[in-house]
Amino acid sequence: MSTIDNERFGRDIFVPIDPDGAIRVSPTGDLQTVEGYANLRAAVESCAMTTPGELIHRPVYGGGLVVAVESANTPTGQARLANQLRRALLQDARFGTDSKLVVSAKTGLPDDPTRREAVTVTVTATPRGDQSAMTVTMGVAE
Repeated sequence: MSTIDNERFGRDIFVPIDPDGAIRVSPTGDLQTVEGYANLRAAVESCAMTTPGELIHRPVYGGGLVVAVESANTPTGQARLANQLRRALLQDARFGTDSKLVVSAKTGLPDDPTRREAVTVTVTATPRGDQSAMTVTMGVAE
């Protein structure tokens, strides 16, 4: 069992990564939140999907997965994408330089690895102060 807890890994508003996803509202009218391990997982997904320069107050934040789809069908493009996302994730204090963080990118989708106009990124990370690794896999197609 993981030692990740809500206090160390925070709480945030749940924002779906899927563009067709809806912001969820509770019966009382409050926005749904995500906390602890699920919040950390959502942060990895959000970072991957954010394009560097998209956030004015954090211009170097983001992995750029969406814009890298076209260039990630070569080994060089895949390495560049993985490196960009790893650097962006290391800016998050929940990971830090002492945590294990491996990012890989490959052509195709998890359910269709033959798609040349798609890219899949896998992030395997052991957050700071935790013993268990989490794996997040995301695929994007043109």
